[in-house]
Amino acid sequence: EFTLTHLTLPMTKALVAKYDETEDLSFLISTLRTVFTSSEILNLSFRSVGNVLNLSSALFGEEEEVLLEGLDLDAVRETYSLLMKVEPKELLHRTMTDATEILLTALEAAKIQPTEIHQLLIILENPLLGELSCHEVLKKLCKVLASLNEYSQQELVAYLIEYDSTHFSRLVKMFQDHFNALLYPKHRADPSLFHHLKVLALLYDVNKKSASCGESIVAYRDFYCDGLAKKLDFKADCIKWNRRLTSDSQGPATPPTPDDYCFLDFPFLFDPSAKVRMLHIHAVIQMTQEYHDALTQQSTLHQAVELLEDRNLTLFEAFLESSCPFFVLEVRRDHLVEDALMKLAGKRHHLKKPLKISYVGGGEQGLDMGGLQKEFFHLIVDAVFDPSYGMFMYSDETNCFWFNSNDVLLPPSVGTVCNVFLLQALLWRQKRSFSL
Repeated sequence: EFTLTHLTLPMTKALVAKYDETEDLSFLISTLRTVFTSSEILNLSFRSVGNVLNLSSALFGEEEEVLLEGLDLDAVRETYSLLMKVEPKELLHRTMTDATEILLTALEAAKIQPTEIHQLLIILENPLLGELSCHEVLKKLCKVLASLNEYSQQELVAYLIEYDSTHFSRLVKMFQDHFNALLYPKHRADPSLFHHLKVLALLYDVNKKSASCGESIVAYRDFYCDGLAKKLDFKADCIKWNRRLTSDSQGPATPPTPDDYCFLDFPFLFDPSAKVRMLHIHAVIQMTQEYHDALTQQSTLHQAVELLEDRNLTLFEAFLESSCPFFVLEVRRDHLVEDALMKLAGKRHHLKKPLKISYVGGGEQGLDMGGLQKEFFHLIVDAVFDPSYGMFMYSDETNCFWFNSNDVLLPPSVGTVCNVFLLQALLWRQKRSFSL
């Protein structure tokens, strides 16, 4: 008899060689079940060779030195590769999967310390986790990883940031495929997916941290989740997200929890086209809210005006303007740019309301239905980007406009014009292409 305290690559090779010689799989199965159901044994396995701990095994009849600091991931991967070739595969694979699930079930209720992270890294390297039959195991692993305390998470990140692109990409794809398999049409955020999203966010942060130190491990687009963009209920998620933003604005912001998170809390999952769609919905929600709020204020103010109509009208006009459900922009045709920039600078609190253009002197007014608002934006964009105006310069090489570098001070309101243009264009789906 012997006491199994850890597993190493040489021990695994000896076990496989013994099986090849005797064709008796029972001892290999028993050893793997013992290792992968024990947090202590698995955590001591595959340590870098050193001189800290002496462990003896009657099976091998020799002492082996194991370093407590460090995990030999190459040895872990070679061990899995060796085990995946053992026949019959079904029995061996089921044993490893069942044992891992038993261990993860125990770890769900445990507080994993930084010195106990190695067992999770060994589990992450298991190639069987990418199979459909292991989704329940991967679900438990997500919960364990998402529940790590700050220090344990830092220890995990310290290992993951050293991964090469091949192995790191495998992890990202494994968790993405598992996440996609849980989605259904018109999916809304629910607690069951929160831990999966937290793990993807952890991997994204590792990749971002690597980029800040020189180069990202994988491309950011590798985190795009096409399945989520196709199945997400964008409207419901945007409404929930906007409601929480409003709540956070009234007090200290709180991190998302399983009960109140939104998919929009994880923007790295969406490609640019999905983000444009979300921006459009968010703009409509905000504009609708501004419109309703202003209508309510206007109704109240009109009642006050009726009671105080013999008072100072200038004061009431200011009140009426602030409560108007529209963002009214009064400009002169022959001073379009100057008037627009000046008015925008003084009306920043009204920029999210539906726009209404009023040309002073001409008596023209209108809410854009393909008329005045569209004409206004065409005229002001053409004027602002006209090289003779001096704000921007056109590059024949790139076919794009860029800021004029010849000591020309660009008014801050030019950016506001562009923002208002994009907001209104998203609302009414106007399409006009220009590059900044």
